[in-house]
Amino acid sequence: MTITSSLNAGVAGLNANANKLATISDNIANSSTYGYKRVQADFYSVVVHGDTGTMYSAGGVRSTSMRLIDERGPLIGTSNSTDLAVDGRGFMA
Repeated sequence: MTITSSLNAGVAGLNANANKLATISDNIANSSTYGYKRVQADFYSVVVHGDTGTMYSAGGVRSTSMRLIDERGPLIGTSNSTDLAVDGRGFMA
């Protein structure tokens, strides 16, 4: 393992953590926005094989974000007669 490999693994971890914190921040900022669906961030490890079969590389971590569009939100009444809502499972297209 080289120093570059170790530093790259550390940078990957910091980037993944920054993505997770940004996701949490967006969820908090939009917590009172009607129709907003929260986003969930997950981590997964990255395994990197070296050029030769004996060389070890530290790899790293990545994060993915997934918007949870199938979650049910609260039904809010309005005074607009053209507003629609789906009560239960389903999507409006």
